[in-house]
Amino acid sequence: MALALLAILIVLVLGSLAPELARLRDFLWLRAWLAWLDQRVGTQGLWSTEFGLAMVLLPFGLVVLFLCWGPRDLDDDARKAGRAETSGDRAEALKLLGSSRGEAPVRSGDLVDSVFVAGLTRWFGPLFWFVAFGPTGAVAYRLSQLLAQSQELRSKLPAVQVEAAEHLHAALAWLPAQLMT
Repeated sequence: MALALLAILIVLVLGSLAPELARLRDFLWLRAWLAWLDQRVGTQGLWSTEFGLAMVLLPFGLVVLFLCWGPRDLDDDARKAGRAETSGDRAEALKLLGSSRGEAPVRSGDLVDSVFVAGLTRWFGPLFWFVAFGPTGAVAYRLSQLLAQSQELRSKLPAVQVEAAEHLHAALAWLPAQLMT
C-alpha cells in the first residue's frame, strides 16, 4: 500500500514538474493498432462483437508473457543436461539451468532438481501469475525472481532489499510450485 501511494505521489509530481512527459501518455500506437485491425477485419466475425476486444488486448499480453518466459529455452537446456556425458558437461548444464551449486560434485539428481526448479521459474511461475493477474502478474513474478536470484542484480541492492526480494519471490513461487507438484 505504501509503495502504491509513493508511486501515485511520484506520478503527480512528475506531471507537475515535467508536463512535456504527458505526450508519452498519448497512446498513438493504440490508435494505429485499432486502425490496422479495423482495416483488416472490419465488420467481420468476432471484431464486430464484444469478443473483438480480445483482438485488441491479447497481443500485448502475449508480448509481456513472451518477455517474462525464460530467460533461456528450458527445452534446450534440459536436453543438454540429459545428454551431458562428463562431469564438466553436467556442471555446464547446471549452470545453464540456473543452478548455483558452484564447484560441488555434479550428480544426476542435481540435474533433475535443476530442471524442475528451472521449470518453475521459467515457465510455471510466470504462467500461473499471468493467468491469475494478467501481464502485471507475470512481470511481478519475473522481476521478483530476478531480484532474488540474479547475483548481478542482488549486488546492486542493499542487503535488506535482497532479503525482501527473496521473501517476495518465495511467496510468489510457493503456490505455482505446489500446483506443479
